[in-house]
Amino acid sequence: MLLQNTDSNATLNTANEKHVYAFGWDSNMKKFGPNAHLGSVMAHWGVYYNAMIQQVLDGKWKNDPVWLDMPQKAVDLEDLNSGAIPANAMKAVAAKRNELHSGKWDVFTGLIKDQTGAERSRPARR
Repeated sequence: MLLQNTDSNATLNTANEKHVYAFGWDSNMKKFGPNAHLGSVMAHWGVYYNAMIQQVLDGKWKNDPVWLDMPQKAVDLEDLNSGAIPANAMKAVAAKRNELHSGKWDVFTGLIKDQTGAERSRPARR
């Protein structure tokens, strides 16, 4: 399983050649590795640009960090490969994705546990 944090199609190409799976990043990269593609993490930059432009127009823009994610529809997991991902895993992903979209769950909060289930940190907060 390969994953990258670049806008390059090289990872999907390589995964396709090596007969392993991979995820696309920032855009749907299925066409670069159709047999390898499990899904793509998509960045919808229009959401960010529209929000920032509206702040400028409203006279409310500040040079502060911006956090936009699934509840704001700025990021999403798309085009999951149901032919390669088992149905029970697809169901679990859909459930967790719905929690992220609704804001019920935030991946950056909570305890961090190791593989044995032992707690390794205090609860994180945003």
